[in-house]
Amino acid sequence: MSSELKQGWTPQPSGRGTFDILQSCVITIFLCCWTSVFPNIPEKGASKWTKFCQKLCLTSMGLLGPEFVLMLATGQYSSARRSFKVQFVFGQSALGFADN
Repeated sequence: MSSELKQGWTPQPSGRGTFDILQSCVITIFLCCWTSVFPNIPEKGASKWTKFCQKLCLTSMGLLGPEFVLMLATGQYSSARRSFKVQFVFGQSALGFADN
């Protein structure tokens, strides 16, 4: 048997406690997710509250599973490629642009 002393939860007053370490980690992870997500351009006239809620939703998805955000981005990329191909095949007038 080993006679090593293992310490669990460390109280805050005796230095940098366990809660301080966990709190700084959670804040750092949240801020990284917050700055890395970019919601779609909101509709005209959308309130700041709506924009905030959309960004908060994407941040929450990023916190719960980065794969969710990756799949969302992959789906949007695929949709944009499809739209570009339609525009290329049928010309710009098919999407409502004026012919030059």
